[in-house]
Amino acid sequence: MFIWPDESTIDYLGHVISKKDLVVDTGKIIAIQQLPEPNWVKDVRYTGLNSSEFYSRVSGETDASGQSIWDVLSQQGHPIAYFSQKLSFRMQRASTYHPEMVAITQAVSKRRQYLLG
Repeated sequence: MFIWPDESTIDYLGHVISKKDLVVDTGKIIAIQQLPEPNWVKDVRYTGLNSSEFYSRVSGETDASGQSIWDVLSQQGHPIAYFSQKLSFRMQRASTYHPEMVAITQAVSKRRQYLLG
């Protein structure tokens, strides 16, 4: 059981979490408001990922458990996409190879844009 300390907060993904509430981090809002207004299309870009990171290698990991399949796509050791699906009753009773193959084919199907470049 987790006991929340009084008067403490946790900063998480642009939010401030406390025992009483969850609010947006105002520092993030101010930073966004202070961004210069773009004049050209090229000025509107995501600055968190530079071009060398964008073109670096991605890796995928798939698995099939007794009741579901999942896929995690990672780049430089960080997950960038996730997929999971519950298996039908029939597929849950199938040989281990069938759900594993479904996991692989679903992963390739869902991540096609990453694989083709």
